[in-house]
Amino acid sequence: MGCALAAIAPACDHDAVAPAAGPRIAVVSGNYQETREGSRLSDPLSVRVTGVGGAAQSGVEVVWQVIEGSGELRTFPDNQPMASQVSLTDADGVARIYFFPTVLGQSVVTASAGTVTSAPAKFFANQRPRFEIAFGPVFDCTPFSDPSMFSLNRSPDMASDVNASVSVSYSPGLSGSCTARVKVTFVADGHEVFDSGILHPGEAFVFTPRAIGTWQLTDVVNGGSGLLIVR
Repeated sequence: MGCALAAIAPACDHDAVAPAAGPRIAVVSGNYQETREGSRLSDPLSVRVTGVGGAAQSGVEVVWQVIEGSGELRTFPDNQPMASQVSLTDADGVARIYFFPTVLGQSVVTASAGTVTSAPAKFFANQRPRFEIAFGPVFDCTPFSDPSMFSLNRSPDMASDVNASVSVSYSPGLSGSCTARVKVTFVADGHEVFDSGILHPGEAFVFTPRAIGTWQLTDVVNGGSGLLIVR
């Protein structure tokens, strides 16, 4: 009889109605992008605002904020600095902006709307140095049993721009017992000499050459060296 006794018993499970989804804001696209120093993210950050039941909400003000790191919010599609931190959703309930990170490493951007009850949408972006050098082995990393030599990018010469950050990383595929220490052993008079300290496989250090000229980088543990031409 089950459901025929609804007057004297709780309603049947299949008669229960799930509550409609409340207003919310969610990431559509553009999350977890990487860019090089001096460039904006290639794709816009996009969110969608929906109302009760999931219907797209147009004309809603979306507020964008950089809550970690640093960067410039830019209009979409014009790629101009935003006069305010607000953009409007379109007919599909979508709002978009461009983001230009201005600090190396991770930046976090949020998007929120006063009409919704959900948490703000959150975007993670990573800016890498404009120029990256990989220190890796030609043979192995046993300097006490043979004269192992290491190379830079498999090339003796590299070119970068003055005031552009340079990342020097130690090959991640080596044994954990391997170490390296990269020093800038020659640079123009009066300019800073950089020293990475001890690096383990997969680790990196970043420096910024402030002088035009030839910089010599040497792995003082393993013997490899290379020239960085700063223009």
